[in-house]
Amino acid sequence: MAIFDWWLKRVRWWIELRSGDGPAQVLRDVRSVVDPCPVCGKKFEGHAYWDLAMVEARTKLESMLRDLIAQEKWDEAQKIRVVNQQRDLRKWRLYRCPTGQTMVVEVFSPFALWLDDVAELKSEVRSKQSVDDVVAGRWISLSTR
Repeated sequence: MAIFDWWLKRVRWWIELRSGDGPAQVLRDVRSVVDPCPVCGKKFEGHAYWDLAMVEARTKLESMLRDLIAQEKWDEAQKIRVVNQQRDLRKWRLYRCPTGQTMVVEVFSPFALWLDDVAELKSEVRSKQSVDDVVAGRWISLSTR
């Protein structure tokens, strides 16, 4: 039974990877880093996220994107989406707490089916207005419904 459960988990993961991450996968990613929310102390249901950028891991573009995010140049960073689904990927997501604060989480998604995504809390966003300008109401709810 354990092998079947492992296999089913991998198949679901592969389907989500091919079709894009849904809120359930995103919720798992953020819970692997912090749970509960470090801002409000509650579970992440009711929070929202937005996929900022995605690139192939271990490339010059990844390094450039990291610099843009560290400098909070959201408008430039959100334009970068280079995806080869047969390579390891690095994704950056913004998470919005109901209190209004926003966090940056970096997710490493290995191509190998037997490896799980690894997420890391990078920082809290200082420039809320510039994030709102870039996201422009496109936040995706992390509700479990």
